[in-house]
Amino acid sequence: MGNNILFDSSKYFTGFGEVLLRLSPPDTQQLMHTDMLHLYFGGAEANCAVLLSQLGIKTQLMTVLPDNELGKAALRYFSGFGINMDCVMFKNNSRFGLYFYEKGVGLRPPRLIYDRAHSAFASLQKDEITWDQVLHDCGWFHATGITLSLSNILALETAKACDAVKRNNGIVSFDINYRSTLWKDVSHAKEAMQQFAKKADVLMGNEDHIKKLLLPEYVTNYNDIIDYLFTEYSNVKLILITHRFTTSASETEIGALASTRQAATRLKVRKLQLVVDRVGSGDAMAAAFIYSFIKGNALNDCVDFALAAGALAHTVDGDNFIVSESDIVTVLENKSWQLIR
Repeated sequence: MGNNILFDSSKYFTGFGEVLLRLSPPDTQQLMHTDMLHLYFGGAEANCAVLLSQLGIKTQLMTVLPDNELGKAALRYFSGFGINMDCVMFKNNSRFGLYFYEKGVGLRPPRLIYDRAHSAFASLQKDEITWDQVLHDCGWFHATGITLSLSNILALETAKACDAVKRNNGIVSFDINYRSTLWKDVSHAKEAMQQFAKKADVLMGNEDHIKKLLLPEYVTNYNDIIDYLFTEYSNVKLILITHRFTTSASETEIGALASTRQAATRLKVRKLQLVVDRVGSGDAMAAAFIYSFIKGNALNDCVDFALAAGALAHTVDGDNFIVSESDIVTVLENKSWQLIR
């Protein structure tokens, strides 16, 4: 592929971020009307690890869980996907980060309410993790802007983790994943995101988030965006820009384009006419893109694979995208409508 991003498959893809407990009403019921909530484990980095593990990549998850039955349940859950959880920390007298998610339908938009302040993960203290020890066998480290938003300490510790990975010639990917309700203001988010982008080999983000946080206002078209990012961030070797245009909660359009310093793709788009659950679909696209890139596929094929995964992820409940590679390939080949016997 003419790129200089080489992943040693004998090492781990490591996600560092908070595992959340999601509580959602059944189907399209509203929070204010339901007397039942379904529980799901999720989190952006964990979602990526789940899919990559199913696709055969050696994965581990670094997080902090409460030392109680919920924390142990999360450990068992993610271990069940083959994810190495040996470096997970447990904290006494702490709590799980929660969020409540109400699906939208038609003209009624989805609703999300966070309840994650003072969680076990957000309470991580400076130097509690010896990163060189935890990440000695890490070949690819993945972080998101969500983690940076939770505390200044977490932002600093994530930066230390990146430095530890770099010392071992590992790869760092960063997904902007901007959540406005988790930041004090946009200027705070801009400063943190721009500083962290300087540590990434692989930069990922939604088109609107990239424009809001990493670009001056005069940079608008895709070619100029790519040129600006590669010029401003000399460390970045690979960029994935995702796109979403939503007409209603039940229908959406997703897209993506990618570029290395040697080659680029055009924006590719898929229209989805029935959205079951959109949470985690961006993580599915990111993980699928990483997987295809690791496998040495052409950049166009990486984008196609990511879009097929993203489309399929919209059809399943829950944050985690639990499929095999053949399921994604079936969508990629437009055969997903056929009866499987």
